[in-house]
Amino acid sequence: MEKRVGLSAALVVMVGHSAAAQEATVLERIVVEGLGGVPLTATIGNLPEAYPGGQVARGGRLGLLGNRDIMDTPFNIGSYTAQTIEDQGARTVADVMINDPSVRSTHSTGGIVDSFYIRGFPINEGNFGEVAFDGVYGVAPTYRLFTDYAERIEVLKGPAALLYGIAPNSSVGGTINIVPKRAADVDLTRFTADYASSLQGGGHVDVSRRFGSERQFGVRFNASYHGGDTPIDDQTRDVSVGALALDYQGEQLRATLDVIGQREDFQAPQRPFFPLSGFAIPGAPDGRLNVQQPWEWSKSEDLSLLGRVEYDLTDQVTVFAAAGGGNSRIERLFGTPVILNSAGDVSITPQNYLFDVDRTTAETGLRAGFDTAEIAHSVTLQASHFNQSLGRGFNSGTAQLTNIYDPVARPRQDIPAPASAPKVSESELYGFALADTLSIFDERVQLTVGARWQHIASENFNSTTGAVTSSSDEGALTPLVGLVVKPWENVSLYANYVEGLS
Repeated sequence: MEKRVGLSAALVVMVGHSAAAQEATVLERIVVEGLGGVPLTATIGNLPEAYPGGQVARGGRLGLLGNRDIMDTPFNIGSYTAQTIEDQGARTVADVMINDPSVRSTHSTGGIVDSFYIRGFPINEGNFGEVAFDGVYGVAPTYRLFTDYAERIEVLKGPAALLYGIAPNSSVGGTINIVPKRAADVDLTRFTADYASSLQGGGHVDVSRRFGSERQFGVRFNASYHGGDTPIDDQTRDVSVGALALDYQGEQLRATLDVIGQREDFQAPQRPFFPLSGFAIPGAPDGRLNVQQPWEWSKSEDLSLLGRVEYDLTDQVTVFAAAGGGNSRIERLFGTPVILNSAGDVSITPQNYLFDVDRTTAETGLRAGFDTAEIAHSVTLQASHFNQSLGRGFNSGTAQLTNIYDPVARPRQDIPAPASAPKVSESELYGFALADTLSIFDERVQLTVGARWQHIASENFNSTTGAVTSSSDEGALTPLVGLVVKPWENVSLYANYVEGLS
């Protein structure tokens, strides 16, 4: 197990306007409490407010620490709201992340995966999803992440092993978190029709209702379908998404349940190019050109579930628990293009693959606020467990040649589908974390200290015999120290020491 260390210091200045707005507007800060209000130790129903303009929020989720205002956070975070998604017509998380200069998408819009680099480190590469959903790993779909079910998209830049635990595929550059939609105080019925690209159209239904004598029960349903030709040669894409979000907000008890199902079908899906060594990389071709063939295809299906509950023992003590998981399944027939020379010649070997990814996640803990003399404390104790397994099967065809500047029609290869997807790897991650934010001088000086014990057990299997071919069983202690100093109103200085695990 490797540790990646993050050490940073920064100045945050609040200037009274949204990063996404053009006009500076200074407004008096107003705190609105709906459905009876919730304590500061809660995360359900305690969403940080948005800046004027509504596109960026002034706080976000910090894993086990819960929701924090940006001025009280010793980290670099960004939180993009549903208003940003609507204003920009963003269909995927990758579309939203374009707004953040520290994040880069590593797949084209004609590909089948949302993957990123945060501060130069990969995230969500491979077959294990590394985007959090409502603060935990293991729920968000593995390969494609749609905005239909997202109220906000948050990004924390830098290592975050203490806050979220080790990432499922050991990413250390940062964490992206999807905040799910919830039923609002005001009922909503909305249908959005859209048209884009060559012949790509569809519609999205968003319905929100609250029920009960005190409107304590909430239902939010989102469904969409989009399909047709894309701007890329020979490519068609069909997407269907359904998401149901239920919630209950009582005087002491709060609970949520999220269910997500989605499917995405591609004809001629684009893949990243992998060059051999020993020659100059050729220049980029016309973006419409496609070396993949109409007979190559991909079908991905995801089903996700997460339940969360919080109970206030007192006004200052909240216990919480969450459990859920998901399944991602991909069937696909295509090859990965390998660039052979600086003239742009490419070799592609089609393969008929089946991937099956199962994951479960659970966490429980306690958040408490109390004072000792002149020091205020905000303490979180958490235990977490995560399990994931990958099944894989494939059959290969024969290599074919084409060119990135002048794609040729390659003869169809009818490669049989694999009979099954035997398990090839399994990982179990569990940990215990404790953190305390100590504050003095009316929270103008805040010191956060904490540590997480992280245990990692993994096994790889022979796909034919099922025998274990390799395994590891390790543990590590990862600390956190963060300092926030607010010398003046609207000015915050912060520094931190935090580690990542891989």
